[in-house]
Amino acid sequence: MDRPLNSILIVGEDLPLLQALAFTLKRREYAVVVSSNPREALMSVEVGSNAGTPFNLLIADIRLPGLFELGLIEALRERSIAIPVLVIASYRSRELSNRLEGLKIGEVLTKPCNSEELLERVASLLGRPAGNGEKPPIVNGEPACLSGNI
Repeated sequence: MDRPLNSILIVGEDLPLLQALAFTLKRREYAVVVSSNPREALMSVEVGSNAGTPFNLLIADIRLPGLFELGLIEALRERSIAIPVLVIASYRSRELSNRLEGLKIGEVLTKPCNSEELLERVASLLGRPAGNGEKPPIVNGEPACLSGNI
């Protein structure tokens, strides 16, 4: 089965956050798969790449359980799996910036971010025009990506 164009894998440990991200992206007609398990996410990316149905983008929280910080992305790079990556981080430090640079990741959103910024980065990474000016979805009474949850 072919994976649709603009297929995005979101990996992280905060399920409400993952659901808000998925909802925001699905409203813009992206195909989204959510995983809270980095090992399963790695297997999904490998299977898709080997079958000729790769994900087009990985959105990753760098504080993933089971793989230390950037372990999922490092594992993908070690396997020569080329996939654009957008990292969502709760902090920025010189050490983190150096590690991201070493992994050739230039796209980082620092929490909290807003939906428009997320959609612009995703569109840029996928070579797709940005959104249509819609307001962000409301999650737990606040606009998605505007609360302190992302």
